[in-house]
Amino acid sequence: MATSLNNLALLYRDQGKYAEAEPLFRRSLAIREKVLGPEHQNVATSLNNLAELYRAQGKYAEAEPLHRRSLAIWEKVLGPEHPNVATSLNNLAGLYETQGQYAQAEPLHRRSLAISEKALGPEHPNVADSLNNLAYMLAQQRKLVPARPLYECARRIQLAIARVNVELDEEALGGLLKTGRAALQYYAGLLANIAQEPKLDPSPGSAEKDAFVVAEQVRSGTAQAALARSSARVAAGDPATASLARQVQELRNQRQVAGKQLIEEYGKPTQQRNAQRLEALQKETQKLERELTDAVKRLNKAFPKYAELASPEPIDVTALNKILRADEALLSLFTLNDRLLVWLVRRGKEVVYKDIEIKRADLSKLAARVRASLDQSANPNLAVGELLPFDVAGSHELFKLLIAPFRDQLSGVKHMIFVPDELLLPIPFGALVTRAEGEPYRTLVDLYEKKLSPSVAQLADYAKLSWLAKDYAITVLPSATSLRALRQIARSSSTDVEPFIGFGDPALRGRGTRRGGTMLASRGTNVSVDEIRQLDRLPGTRDELIAIAKALGADPGKVLYLDKQATKPMVMSLNSSGRLGKARVVSFATHGLIAGEVSGLKEPALVLTPPERPSEKDNGLLGLEDILSLKLANAYWVILSACNTAAADGSSEGLSGLVRAFFFTGTPSLLVSHWGVDDRATQALMIEVFRRYARDKTVARSEALRQGMLALMSSAKGNTAYFAHPFAWAPFFLVGEGGGGSN
Repeated sequence: MATSLNNLALLYRDQGKYAEAEPLFRRSLAIREKVLGPEHQNVATSLNNLAELYRAQGKYAEAEPLHRRSLAIWEKVLGPEHPNVATSLNNLAGLYETQGQYAQAEPLHRRSLAISEKALGPEHPNVADSLNNLAYMLAQQRKLVPARPLYECARRIQLAIARVNVELDEEALGGLLKTGRAALQYYAGLLANIAQEPKLDPSPGSAEKDAFVVAEQVRSGTAQAALARSSARVAAGDPATASLARQVQELRNQRQVAGKQLIEEYGKPTQQRNAQRLEALQKETQKLERELTDAVKRLNKAFPKYAELASPEPIDVTALNKILRADEALLSLFTLNDRLLVWLVRRGKEVVYKDIEIKRADLSKLAARVRASLDQSANPNLAVGELLPFDVAGSHELFKLLIAPFRDQLSGVKHMIFVPDELLLPIPFGALVTRAEGEPYRTLVDLYEKKLSPSVAQLADYAKLSWLAKDYAITVLPSATSLRALRQIARSSSTDVEPFIGFGDPALRGRGTRRGGTMLASRGTNVSVDEIRQLDRLPGTRDELIAIAKALGADPGKVLYLDKQATKPMVMSLNSSGRLGKARVVSFATHGLIAGEVSGLKEPALVLTPPERPSEKDNGLLGLEDILSLKLANAYWVILSACNTAAADGSSEGLSGLVRAFFFTGTPSLLVSHWGVDDRATQALMIEVFRRYARDKTVARSEALRQGMLALMSSAKGNTAYFAHPFAWAPFFLVGEGGGGSN
């Protein structure tokens, strides 16, 4: 009874329902004191929980004696150097810290840290937490210099933790990395403060460079991990070891899927559970766990550096400087609560760092406003060619914030590489307006302010604006560290290759022309195949793929899988035979269903032709597990010309699971979309891009995309006048390696 009351109270507390939580906590405490005695461990837990409730309510006087009594019990029952004592000390220190009583808090934090280090070892997560807590308290007092090495030590521990947990699947890894992310944000802020006060920096300029590394570690999510693991697999050299590395990764992913299915089955009401399926899933999960443990042991023995390569050190500006090309500039953007940190890195030049004063909330509103003006999904007049106006003034404001401060340092740059955080990832950087001048600009600003759809003549004004895409080829990366992984992966030198394989125009029944749909479910027979069939038919993707095939010198009849051939079994058959892995360019021209779009979504997926009867192996969706199993050793491009294939999926990483999954396959470059795209505009854009790529396969992929965008913009006239609007030409961007097409 006491445990149930305590758990319900915790739920209420977490929901902010403090009035409901307090009597339950008190009742639980009273029962435990009566049944177990006043000095039992469970009593200490109840005292702590009630104290934390009071702390959340600002009732510090009531909280302090409860925390002190809880601490006394732990010390008496478990001894003064037990980890639970360290936790209790930390909580009491936090109470004092909240009240600004730093003199009382500091010795408690230090004692908590000492206990954790002695009891748990110097690289335990609890030690990192204690270091971060002590550093944060010192920073609050503007004791920046002594806080810095504490934050740095905690950062190193977090790296070590990731390295020794190399067998974790994507979801578990994401949870592990997320734990220390808030502390790293604070550390970056502290370094930014030191950079503003040079006398606090023992080595001039080191704080801003260290802040770059910290920002990189914050970015070290599963997209970077996918690239790093792919790079580590290639670095193994020996084919047998590389195969073992891939086996570890595949077992990790299979275990994740089986675990999710097991939880899903357990989550059903008792009478609805399938006992046989439940038992089978339990056995399968246990079997995969054993196989993974064994495979990791064998891999570590055969390739001791695998863990280090799969969880690499964040890149620093010195190392990044060396791998950039002469005509490239990398712009790293990192948002804090009260400022934006930006680094410009170029080969052979000193890093340029800017601390831009802007509140995160204000920057978020501006970015969201500009991005929303490109989303035509709620436009009732889209079918008749009327577009909502683009926020060109907001776009120019973003340019002034993000890029204008570095304009003098961009001489000779042809290729800009953006490393945005999650807040800035939705911005189509090519659609930033670089100059706020001229009659077309003023006309379009007025249209947006009045919320008027542009006429055909006014649509032509969009092509006259100074867009960033007119000046630079553009690539987006999940992190600067991922560029190192991309450029360490040696591409296959095999001559047994095919120029193109494409899948599109699946057999669906809808009559619309825009790609995208509503996510229905994720796997197995739970997917409603009838609902998938009602998604819009995409006949334009057929023409798009035929045009790309012809541009690349491929026979459409031999390399395209359309209509009833565009199935998941066909994709997996081509993969298992090795033919898919021979393709230089692979395209999925279909609906992309992204996690987080609607409730009930379990994972992102690409829509293929639904089967007559769904099964565990084919529900009409190519999901993450399927993509992770693809072997694309020779691919230079993967095109996801679908709806919203780069959208955030609730992982707090920004880039979708689809992108992360294709990185895992070894694909260096992905062409993905920001928003639900128009079928005709997408077809025209892809034709323009790959005509140029086919003429010279050494042309940079980012440059081929840039030229395709500009050609689409220039071709706007008549019933395609809307091609000049960035809704049509700017939805796609290149993620990954934007350099030479076949280098």
